[in-house]
Amino acid sequence: MEEPEICPICFENYSNERKPMVICKEGHNICSFCVTKTDHCIFCKSSFKNFKPIMNESLLAFIKSIQKNSNEPIIPIIPLSELEVELEPFAKGGTAQIFKAKWKEKDVVIKRLIFLNDEKRNQQFENEIKLGMKLKNNPYIIKIHGKTKMNNVLGIVMEYAEQGDLSQKIPNLTFEEQIEYSLQIIKGIEVLHSNLIIHRDLKPENILISNNKPKITDFGISKVREHTLQVTSVIVSFRYSAPEMLESGNKYDRSCDIYSLSMILYEIFSKKQPFENENGMAIPVKVMQGERPEFPINFPKKLSELIKKGWSPNPEERCSLNEFTKCLNMMKNGEVELIIEEEKKPIISPNHPMNPKNKDDLNLNRVPISKDQEQIQQLDQDQDQDQNQDQDQDLQMIN
Repeated sequence: MEEPEICPICFENYSNERKPMVICKEGHNICSFCVTKTDHCIFCKSSFKNFKPIMNESLLAFIKSIQKNSNEPIIPIIPLSELEVELEPFAKGGTAQIFKAKWKEKDVVIKRLIFLNDEKRNQQFENEIKLGMKLKNNPYIIKIHGKTKMNNVLGIVMEYAEQGDLSQKIPNLTFEEQIEYSLQIIKGIEVLHSNLIIHRDLKPENILISNNKPKITDFGISKVREHTLQVTSVIVSFRYSAPEMLESGNKYDRSCDIYSLSMILYEIFSKKQPFENENGMAIPVKVMQGERPEFPINFPKKLSELIKKGWSPNPEERCSLNEFTKCLNMMKNGEVELIIEEEKKPIISPNHPMNPKNKDDLNLNRVPISKDQEQIQQLDQDQDQDQNQDQDQDLQMIN
């Protein structure tokens, strides 16, 4: 038997969701969804009034056997009639619009493609659906429910993340939340890599927050790993992309996700975007020249050392996910030195104009003054007092 045909009306493959229906005595088929939208056979023009559509059991059985023996995930098709979609998108990116909707009494979002005739974008969209369906039952990945069509344009129906993306949460994260979010993001990346998937575009905007849990999304340009892959023309985020991803023709592997993770961890714990004062093509130039963001003084010391390894220009020198996990767990348990040691400042004389007026101010940039240093300052004060007393006595003698 030939491979399953597509429905001649909606051009979708027949499946368990869109079952093939015999609609006329000639044996012509359309899908079970389109049967409800028309009343005659588009091939022989015969009316359904003279023939009640019936299930094409043999074709359906063949479809099921192919799906059973295939490694490809089954992608449910969700009719638009089952969705209550808001009229206006609540978000818009470079390639898609995001609509809020209701499906089976729960909140979902529909990600609808913008470029209708862009074959490459359509392929990335299909890729996102397939990979999302493959990982749909994982708590660290945004769940894909299926696909639909809005005004004949492909859309992905997915889990709604009510707390937005990671970039919106970072400014208000506590230290404990920084650690916990980081650990869960790493678990999500481990899920991808264990399924031989390289994300290639990890960034805070592609990590959504639902019930205070970070979940990875947007697999449009993700790839199934085959040892090493070659960069073609892909759209990536310069702030978070490894240098090998910025030049077409370069080879890369899953260590490019380690680089992106390092930039994300830098942002989580510093609360500053990488290269925050740069934009446009200045960022990839700096990255290719080996420049990296500066760590603030209060950045966790051990973590900063790992991040420096993680964003190394040499992929072979980058640390592992397990090293990050181990470090974060030690931080969580208070087992590592947390603050980068600051360069000690010279002690300022108490009478110097720049000296703090209150003793409480003697912790310069959070570096405590030692007892020896306090004794030196006390000697300076005593010496100044003696000098003042001598001056007073001299004045009294003159008078």
